[in-house]
Amino acid sequence: MRDPRRARALPCRPQRRYLPSALGRGDRALYRHRRADGQGRRLRRPGKGRALCRKDRRRLFQRHGPAPVRARANAERARSWTSLKDYIKKYGVRVGIIVGAVALIIALTTAARGGRIGLVHNVSGVLISPVQKVVSSAVNWFDTIYGYLYDYDSLLAENESLRSQLADAQQSARDGIAASEENARLRELLNLREKHSDYVFESCKVVLWSSSNWAHSFTISKGASSGIELGDPVVTEYNAVVGQVTELGETWATVSTLIDVDMSVGAFVGDTGTSGIVMGEYSFMKNRQAKLTFLADGAHIYVGDEVLTSGNGGAFPQGLVIGRISAVQTEAGGQIEYGVVDPEVVFDSLVQVFVIKDFEVVE
Repeated sequence: MRDPRRARALPCRPQRRYLPSALGRGDRALYRHRRADGQGRRLRRPGKGRALCRKDRRRLFQRHGPAPVRARANAERARSWTSLKDYIKKYGVRVGIIVGAVALIIALTTAARGGRIGLVHNVSGVLISPVQKVVSSAVNWFDTIYGYLYDYDSLLAENESLRSQLADAQQSARDGIAASEENARLRELLNLREKHSDYVFESCKVVLWSSSNWAHSFTISKGASSGIELGDPVVTEYNAVVGQVTELGETWATVSTLIDVDMSVGAFVGDTGTSGIVMGEYSFMKNRQAKLTFLADGAHIYVGDEVLTSGNGGAFPQGLVIGRISAVQTEAGGQIEYGVVDPEVVFDSLVQVFVIKDFEVVE
């Protein structure tokens, strides 16, 4: 049996108070507020920190007094939903009939216009068009990425093919330019042969230039097997003096140019007829120039005068172009005058030269 003394010692449990179900949250708070202070549920510790709350989380009850709450919000919302349901039950059929009739009228109007765009269709197009653009851009971007990832090998092969085609086209262009230049040289050579029918030419390619600082010479592609001999003059297709064969092999030869220190050519000034010798000097060779010296006493030369071969000595034919006088100077003593000659030939651009194997010697 239960001990009555123990039963009397147990604390009495407070009776649970049930609120009407029709009351909302605010109603329940007001209902609890009617109880004495300190007897409500969800008691919260008072204080400055607990008093600062957001509007949507206000305390329902505190020890020092109730907090303001939104009254009857849920009840009003429930009543509004009930009113809407009642309205639909009462007028739903009528509203449906009206909406269907309006839709039918719009459809018939669109059909009667013969396919012309109606108001609804136009508005829908305006609304959907930006979305279509965004979707189209996204699809194109993904298509580009897909093509880059999966078509890389084909693009690489196509790139290599285009590079090869470009290289072939550039080579063809260079070949065409070279052929055009060679044709021009051959035409000039033909004109030279017509003017000097006594000349016997041998066409040669420039193979290698000398690397010596004390000489200015180069190697050509033909030698004794082609009838070339030591001392043969070498010219361009424009009848300009290049130099003279100074070394000879079976299939090669070395040509010392006009500005080489070992070269000397009999010359005369075309405008005045003054004769002299064009020879190379080391001080002039560095500037791609030669020296006109051993002039006759009392002879005068001028800047711009043309210098030609005299033909004396039989080493060179008469009338070949050597160059022009660029300066007139005197020797150290101040008595002997000489001229500085700029050669007609641009040596660094030589590709093909012509060796004169035979010509008529002027006595």
